[in-house]
Amino acid sequence: MEEQTEPKAILPQDIEETVRQYVFNLRVRFLAPGILMLLFAVALLISMVHLHESRAVDRDLIQLQTTASNLYKNGIVQNTRALQTIMDSLSTDQELAAALSGQDRPRLLQHLSPIFENFNQHYGITHFYLSNPERVNILRVHKPGKYGDTINRQTTLLAYQDGVDHYGVELGAMGILTLRYVKPWYEKQTNKLLGFIELGMELDSAVDPIRNLLGLDVFVLVNKQYLERSSWEETAKTFGHKAHWGRFPQVAISMGTRQPLPDSLSVLIQKIDFSDTESPVISQLDMNDHHAIFIPLNDASGHHVGNLIMIKDTSISSSRARETVLFGSGLLALGSIIAVIFFYWLVGRIAKQMARNEIALKQLATHDSLTGLLNRRQFDLMLENAITQFFRYDRSISLLMIDI
Repeated sequence: MEEQTEPKAILPQDIEETVRQYVFNLRVRFLAPGILMLLFAVALLISMVHLHESRAVDRDLIQLQTTASNLYKNGIVQNTRALQTIMDSLSTDQELAAALSGQDRPRLLQHLSPIFENFNQHYGITHFYLSNPERVNILRVHKPGKYGDTINRQTTLLAYQDGVDHYGVELGAMGILTLRYVKPWYEKQTNKLLGFIELGMELDSAVDPIRNLLGLDVFVLVNKQYLERSSWEETAKTFGHKAHWGRFPQVAISMGTRQPLPDSLSVLIQKIDFSDTESPVISQLDMNDHHAIFIPLNDASGHHVGNLIMIKDTSISSSRARETVLFGSGLLALGSIIAVIFFYWLVGRIAKQMARNEIALKQLATHDSLTGLLNRRQFDLMLENAITQFFRYDRSISLLMIDI
């Protein structure tokens, strides 16, 4: 049985001290867990907002990658249709048919040079080949000094094997990707194969929409395994291309890329394993708020011959995300402070009332309401306590009965 202390008269200052202590204890017990839970909730909400905004930036980058990829593919389709239209217009050229039939190179050059200049100026045609039925080149209208070699590119081989038009993106010795359209040319009366005509447009024609519409810096990298180093270096020297073959271990900069690569992109390219079939889609650069977006480039044979790399400045999106997080954090912090202050006041008010009620109940339970003296119930408790101490400590006990 617990030892009971003898009740004493409660002074006003004791009441106030008891109330203050009661209010303090109740505030600690109630507000401390509440504040911890509130801080956890605020931190969780801030983290969720930050994660949401970060994912929004990532979604924008993925959407941009999809848009750029579609622009590139649509550019290939549109350019292919343009090449097909130009090729159809050539099919009615009787002078061309007669010169090709006789493999008359000077006559072909004289006739086709102004036509090529027109095609180049208005349609972006950069390559114009004529070959005999055995695929031996008769004339490169765009480069008349080089001829007599056998054309073994995939599009020409397929046109040779199937006897129908073929087209696709192919990689040249200079490291330039070119969209090529090859047409077998037949004599109308005898249906005899006279040779092959090939038109080509460099990849820039499909990349320009990405640069112009999306406003991105675009770079083309070519896998070295599809290039011949000596030819590439000779061409680079001829065209004053400043890139070096050994700059990157697995890829070379396409001759069509005229912009200098940013240092941060060069560092990223050094780290990427381009032999991995799952090359990255989006990578963050060392520069703050800049990302590199990759589009794989496949040739007519389906080989992964390079990558189209775009640099996107996400500083505006990231800044908006940070502003959203800061604004949301400020509102949450302000709301939390107001809530803590309100509950601090409310708990104090309730605690004071509860403390005074508890004191009043204790007074009513232990004192006679008429005389203000301790009542019979309290006397029984005190007597029981005294008897307990007598047996426990072997103390003497006295009981005075006074008639007042």
